[in-house]
Amino acid sequence: MQDPEEIHKVAIVGTGNIAWHLARAMYRSGMDITCIISRSMQRAAELSKDVSAIPLDDPANVQEQPDMYLLCVGDDVLHGVQEAYAGKGPLVVHTSGSTGIGVLPADKNPTGVLYPLQTFTRGVEMAYSGIPFLVEGSAEKVTLRLEHLAGKISREVHQVNSEQRRQIHVSAVFACNFSNHLSAIADRLMQQNGLAFDLLLPLIGETTRKLSEKSPVDAQTGPAVRNDLTTIEKHLEALGNLPEEQEIYRLLTESIMRYRKETNE
Repeated sequence: MQDPEEIHKVAIVGTGNIAWHLARAMYRSGMDITCIISRSMQRAAELSKDVSAIPLDDPANVQEQPDMYLLCVGDDVLHGVQEAYAGKGPLVVHTSGSTGIGVLPADKNPTGVLYPLQTFTRGVEMAYSGIPFLVEGSAEKVTLRLEHLAGKISREVHQVNSEQRRQIHVSAVFACNFSNHLSAIADRLMQQNGLAFDLLLPLIGETTRKLSEKSPVDAQTGPAVRNDLTTIEKHLEALGNLPEEQEIYRLLTESIMRYRKETNE
């Protein structure tokens, strides 16, 4: 017999990266994806095929009320989108890392946040069992329901409030988005000199691997840590025709030096 408080039926709102992955993760975990709702019927139909859902382009056409509406939409449209689902009765949950739970009015129905701490690309398959899922509910009962749901997908489930999640999201941008952009800069430098970016992949892999053994500050290497001003000056010279990249190099070098000094004090 099914627990009436358990989340079995989920309606996914959106068809972007997170929607593509969470729809699959939930479907493979035994949940019923009742429908995929999107402004684009074509995109809704494409995603629906993979999870045996009904494609819709209007929430007013929902026939079977789900246990939860999962809003997998961008932060810039989240406030407007949630208005279409407020007051319908079921749990309404968003997946944003930087937006608080307060964007969803809890006076109209229970609300929550289900935030997977990972970088997602639509169409790229991945394992979900090790991804941290951060949950928050408008009431303790709601948080526990979301915790139970996330536990079907991943072994890493954590209760995190909105402010903590915001700080985690900022940290993730530094660790993931900014580091990837730095790799993009490195790729451009390599290409400009007729070299393959693949040459750097073993270095990038070892840099990441070390972080499971040491703190980032302790794992830091390079001329800035050694206070090797001669090499730093040569690098800045080499970037002379790229003022933006030169400034990024200068700022990061100064930051590394400052972190090292603070650690040694």
